[in-house]
Amino acid sequence: PWRMSNGSTWQLAGPNIPSGNQISAIGIAPSASSVVFLGFNNGYIARSENALDASPTWTIRSGGLPIGNWVSSVAVDPQNPDIAYCTYSTFDIDHIYKTTNGGVDWVPIDGIGFEGVPDIPVHWLAVRPCNSDHLYAATELGVFASSDAGQTWAPVNDGLAHCRVESLDFQNDGDTLVAFTYGRSAFVADLEPCDRCLADFDGNGTVDTLDVLLFLAAWNLGEPDADFNDDGLIDTRDVILFLGLWAAGCP
Repeated sequence: PWRMSNGSTWQLAGPNIPSGNQISAIGIAPSASSVVFLGFNNGYIARSENALDASPTWTIRSGGLPIGNWVSSVAVDPQNPDIAYCTYSTFDIDHIYKTTNGGVDWVPIDGIGFEGVPDIPVHWLAVRPCNSDHLYAATELGVFASSDAGQTWAPVNDGLAHCRVESLDFQNDGDTLVAFTYGRSAFVADLEPCDRCLADFDGNGTVDTLDVLLFLAAWNLGEPDADFNDDGLIDTRDVILFLGLWAAGCP
């Protein structure tokens, strides 16, 4: 890869990338711009934690990935640079993968049956800036969305042309989603605002004892909603974070 910082001069940013194949995707961590993931046309992923250095170090991080397939996109969680997603635009494999440990291990999150993404190429994945549990996948058959960090998916194609969607982009702090299609122009969707109060666990507009009880019940059962720091683990750190937010209340 090459990089530019002053608008006029390009510098080689990857002379030591451990792969001689074509770079097909790139994902930069919004919360730490020195953390960059690269996807390759042979299915591998490489990660650098010092991508802004003069000679950055790149490490292959591809455990669990379907090597030999085309990486079509890489997206990094807005708050946590160790959480990332990659997609594949080929058939007969899982198409969406997630890591919670910086790429050391990847797991498929296509979902199952009617709550999953069908066996079609996925060309792009976008993480909503204001709520990283909200994922949007651009596929051969429109857009699929997940509100639980990839556990379940559903098509969201009202008003969208029946065609391949090649990329997605958020505008207005994540309240607007733009879908770019193959041959059918671009489409815009206004999403429901996601500036919700995290301490209001039951979403009833009031921060009270019931929120604590419901959170602890979800935490004891190991439910995904209890993973408050989005690190893929449900542990005491989630309890500490929730109780801190609950004590602060809502604006």
